[in-house]
Amino acid sequence: MPPKYPSIRRGRDGIPVLYDSDAARQFKERAWFPPQTASQVENLAKECVRERGGDVNDRKDVLGEFVLQSGKYRGQKFCWLLENCPGYVGWFVGSILEDRVKGDKSSVTQMANKDSLLMYCSMFEESRAIVSQKLSGRSKKIQDEWKRLCEKRNVVPGQQFHLLLSGRELSPEALRRKVRRIATPKRVTPNLKQPSRSPATADDMRLLEAVQEFEVESDYFRCFTVPRS
Repeated sequence: MPPKYPSIRRGRDGIPVLYDSDAARQFKERAWFPPQTASQVENLAKECVRERGGDVNDRKDVLGEFVLQSGKYRGQKFCWLLENCPGYVGWFVGSILEDRVKGDKSSVTQMANKDSLLMYCSMFEESRAIVSQKLSGRSKKIQDEWKRLCEKRNVVPGQQFHLLLSGRELSPEALRRKVRRIATPKRVTPNLKQPSRSPATADDMRLLEAVQEFEVESDYFRCFTVPRS
């Protein structure tokens, strides 16, 4: 079964339209309901993908089945949003980015759901164009934040951890050095020349040699490896 990506509507000029579809205009805003946790949203999305024979490792496909937890169209899936109310999605993404710049006070659950929508919209050329168009009237800081998110969409395996280290793209070698510096305990070499109440023993030397041979890169990088989308 092929993946289910959004079929974004276009005008006669081939440019994605921003107006709502008939389905969006007929949509009735739902009463408030407790937001689902990030794990609940993801598990339900993966189940939907499995039911139609899709690949749960296809991040684009899975994110399309994520359900919006806030806003006018809460309860609708990300894929449906891009297909039926692209203008609203562009505006909503702009509001999310503005909140981020000012200091988002959303709950952890809501913030995770908004982050997922940002990621999903950055994955398609049409949605990137829609959001960029809706951001044209906002501050340069917000526009730059959107550009930064779009540039991150194809980060190679292991590179997403670089945001925790520096907030910018790092070369594999620079990333490796930073991970080693953070993950490797500081090495202390005992001074065996000075007398001590507890002189170093053979066991101490073997322990020192073991520390010097300790290697963290392979296992540590594996923790942060993500599949290509």
